[in-house]
Amino acid sequence: MLIMFQSINRFLTRCPLHLNEMGFARELWGIRYRYLQYREQWDDHCRRARSVILDAVARCTQRRTAVVFGSGWLHDVPIAQLAASFKKVILVDLMHPFSVRWFVTRYRNVETREADVSEVLVNVWNAVEKRETILPVSRPTMFLEDSEVDLVVSLNLLSQLPVMPSWYLNKYAKYPESQVDLFNRQVVEAHLDYLRRLPGVVCLICDIELITRSPTKDEVARRSTLYGASMPWDAVEEWEWALVPREPREPYHGKYLRVIGVPDVNRRGHVPAVMLPLSVR
Repeated sequence: MLIMFQSINRFLTRCPLHLNEMGFARELWGIRYRYLQYREQWDDHCRRARSVILDAVARCTQRRTAVVFGSGWLHDVPIAQLAASFKKVILVDLMHPFSVRWFVTRYRNVETREADVSEVLVNVWNAVEKRETILPVSRPTMFLEDSEVDLVVSLNLLSQLPVMPSWYLNKYAKYPESQVDLFNRQVVEAHLDYLRRLPGVVCLICDIELITRSPTKDEVARRSTLYGASMPWDAVEEWEWALVPREPREPYHGKYLRVIGVPDVNRRGHVPAVMLPLSVR
């Protein structure tokens, strides 16, 4: 029965051609598989992410429209609280699994919107197809002029924006490594600049480092996941996400992400939980 449901879910999940060729469909189902495999370890990360989002909700002076970039499988989205707190909630992602689209129909004020937050993927695909020598740049504009937006959440998205397009560029084109590196950094920096310009309270949750640990949890290596970009805001919350945890008896290393949460990139500090309305507690 489970296998049948998964097959139906895949069949009814829309994926445009260029996204499929870039590997996004494969990655979508890979995330779900890893979540189910490591659910116990991932749940701590998801709980902390939801807490940061609710902190951001408490900072909103108006609650008309909330936008979540990178909503995915809703593992780390407090969807019930958002729906109860805002007149409208817009979940934005490249692809929404059919099961998610079906699940949110219980909330009349929640809608899913399929869109590329970086606004560069189609141009990357075209550049490879046409064998262009210059790579496109990311210039996101969604919601910049929408005065009804009171909350924007960038959720576990920042470091992921260049991953699949750079994989596609390396696999199907022969751009110099330095050119792809510049592309990756530009996409990350464009998103950070975009967050500065968005209206309302802007919440950022993202990983900034990948940590490799031995089976005994000793640190083996650490590297930035921001492709050379600098994080302009201090973390209000910080934790490790056991992305691929390993047990002591297993002979290979585990992967852990250092994650930060900034409830509002334009303001700092903590809003006590008592300021949350009853609907978001």
